[in-house]
Amino acid sequence: MKYKHRLVMLSIISVIIFLIDIYLFFKIKETLKETKRINSKIEEMILLGEETLKVKNTLQLYYQKAYIKKEPPVVALENLFNRINVKDNLRTIKPLPTKTVGKNKIYTIEIKFYGLNLNKLIKILYEIEYSKEGFIIKKARIGKEFSSPHNLFLFAEVFALKKS
Repeated sequence: MKYKHRLVMLSIISVIIFLIDIYLFFKIKETLKETKRINSKIEEMILLGEETLKVKNTLQLYYQKAYIKKEPPVVALENLFNRINVKDNLRTIKPLPTKTVGKNKIYTIEIKFYGLNLNKLIKILYEIEYSKEGFIIKKARIGKEFSSPHNLFLFAEVFALKKS
């Protein structure tokens, strides 16, 4: 009898230990899934943080280069082209609709140059981007002219951010 009683007790204890093991196994599995999910969220947050920092730095750069002149940006851009002697190559200078973001205004201007040599092209791009007027090249397309392959053309969108 004692032997049977011990066998039953051992069986019950074994089943209880087995059930606890199964419970712990599923809990650990669930915890690992949750840990993976949290780790992926953390990685996503780190990437978003890095992206936010890049945007913030870019915005600070734009604010540093903010347009501060009293005259309209189109006039300032024309004056810039006169100053660097490329006004003859300018075919189009057209203001696009102004956007307001918060208290700031973004002026976008479309420009088209024809008959450029490489030196003039570099001078235009450099002066727009690094002038104290605060212009930034948004898009640019450069190519050879069909009528005169040694001449280049430049189509660009330039913008200026004006703080209010």
